[in-house]
Amino acid sequence: MTYEKMKAATEAVGVYSPDAVNLGHELRVYAEELDLLYEDLDDMFRERFISTAGELGLSVYEELFGPVRSDLSLAERRERLYLRMNLGEGDFTLAGIRKALDSFGLSCTIDEYPELGRLNITATTDYSPREQAYIRGQVSKIIPAHIEFQLTFNTLTWDQIDALDLTFAQFDEEDLTWNELDLRSNS
Repeated sequence: MTYEKMKAATEAVGVYSPDAVNLGHELRVYAEELDLLYEDLDDMFRERFISTAGELGLSVYEELFGPVRSDLSLAERRERLYLRMNLGEGDFTLAGIRKALDSFGLSCTIDEYPELGRLNITATTDYSPREQAYIRGQVSKIIPAHIEFQLTFNTLTWDQIDALDLTFAQFDEEDLTWNELDLRSNS
């Protein structure tokens, strides 16, 4: 299509007439390269917007916040990016923090203690150590500095601890630090 447009535009000059075969080849090469540039521009335009971006565009956006999430579908990645990109100044309420946590896929419960300026965030899904490190980093960026928070992953509930049927002495023999006790899981 570009070739025909260029040929029509240059016919008045007469340089690329049917008799000038080599110049006609030159015009065809210019047109082919312009077509490639137009295709690249179309790709760039599509990848620029989250709603139409594919793997490349979504990866660039995800790198703004952390690792590329190629383990998720494109639809899930778009949904999380929309949530993250739409956080505003007024989103540091409990509902806003919930939205932010959802933006990177944290399934959790949040216990709020406003009189203490504290949040306890407990993950309700299994996460690999790598995912836990990512989530810890993201949570520390989202929670306002004046709020103290604790983030725990797959910790045992009191009922699960009671079901272990261990005495205090047996627990003490494990010689765990408070942090290790906090991080104790079912696995």
